[in-house]
Amino acid sequence: MILNFNNLVRRYGIDAKGVLHLGASEGQEAPTYHRHGYHMAFVEAIPEVFQTLKEKTRRYGAICVNACVSDEEKDIVFHVASNGGQSSSFLEFGSHSLEHPEVVFERDIKLRSFRTESLDIPWGMYDLLVMDLQGAELHALKGLGDKIGQFKWIYTEVNEKELYKGCALVGQLDKFLRSHGFERKATNMTPHGWGDAFYAKASVPKPSALQVPKQFQPRIPIKYPPYSNEEFEWYFFRNFQPTGNEEYTYLPVMWTAYQIRMQRRSRSLRSNPHRRALQDWLNKLDRSKRYFTIVQHDDGIAFDLPFDCKVFAMGSAADYQLPLICEPYKGKIKDPKRKYLASFMGSKTHPMRAELESLRSDDVYISFDHHDLPTYFGIMQASTFTLAPRGYGATSFRIQEALRMGSVPVYLSDKHLIPHSDQECYLYMILSKERSVMDQINSIDSDAVIELKNWGQKFCQDQFTYERNLEIIKQNI
Repeated sequence: MILNFNNLVRRYGIDAKGVLHLGASEGQEAPTYHRHGYHMAFVEAIPEVFQTLKEKTRRYGAICVNACVSDEEKDIVFHVASNGGQSSSFLEFGSHSLEHPEVVFERDIKLRSFRTESLDIPWGMYDLLVMDLQGAELHALKGLGDKIGQFKWIYTEVNEKELYKGCALVGQLDKFLRSHGFERKATNMTPHGWGDAFYAKASVPKPSALQVPKQFQPRIPIKYPPYSNEEFEWYFFRNFQPTGNEEYTYLPVMWTAYQIRMQRRSRSLRSNPHRRALQDWLNKLDRSKRYFTIVQHDDGIAFDLPFDCKVFAMGSAADYQLPLICEPYKGKIKDPKRKYLASFMGSKTHPMRAELESLRSDDVYISFDHHDLPTYFGIMQASTFTLAPRGYGATSFRIQEALRMGSVPVYLSDKHLIPHSDQECYLYMILSKERSVMDQINSIDSDAVIELKNWGQKFCQDQFTYERNLEIIKQNI
């Protein structure tokens, strides 16, 4: 890939369920897909390369198919190239022989091509399509038939020159994909007339959502937590499908990203001269309407809302309290080879965190040092309790992380934010101020711990996922 795939994920929010990769070679991209948590299906035409592909991707649980995809089923002659098969195609070389004279077709093999849609794979698992088909991209796209409609993103090799005789040029791919609702978002061409392009489904204006100027919908400039690619504000914006019966109109300002960007330019957002543009726009909205909006930022919305607006917030008090959530960690977990009664790993962003240092013992792991993610989640998973003190904000991502790791989170704050107004759900995590933290933890017997862990898993599924919170918001507007 000559476009930076990780940058594409961040910029365009590629939260794919799975990737179908046509022309997979030896599956070099599998580690990248795995890091993003995608299900994988690889298709490769050359039999011996396919065997290597299976061996190298077995560890990722990938589906591998030995097939040559096109827009029709027929017997073909497939030309195998001398550069490890990477330039192989059922099309003859065109200007490829001039651009890369060192590469030749060293042998031919007889294969049968199949329409792409005939692949025996669980189609519903894939919404990202990747193609490296050496001039046969349009053939494969046409061979998808109606199944092209299930894809949201397409990453493909493209040609500005006829490197293969009769190959589709990038303009032809643009035209075909536009007819199916895709827009080309990014391109990187080599001096040899070939390159890579990225397409995404064109966004459709949402009827119960305001059309917000793009300057008020920036992408967040930092990735926090570091394993989460998209904040909930953007997830909701991309997935909210109004019914037309909502009492409130969605106000899709990306408050967290916008405020962080403004804070980088000035210490105080409220004194920032650049904030005037958004405030002026807000002041001009129709005050006879009722709005709703979503914010993750620890400071809440740092703007005046001169109209009726229901605020759903994660890191600050609001009309409706959501849990502070992010995308789940899907990477490796390193076993610390021992168990802990309790643990905390983080920085001293609030005095309540610094006070935890006095709790350190053989059974209580307290550290303010940096840990890589496999180690961090390994220690958390090995801890019966995870201490989740507030930081700059009044709550903590550790509550969600602990629940997902099967640890019991202990929420420590001087300003508890209780999601979904469910006091009972959070009582077990909030400790009395009259007794020490460890005295209260030690007073919980083993049966109660098991019950808390089991209940915590259900609580996490019910209230700590993007999908569930989207539905909860829809029920409250």
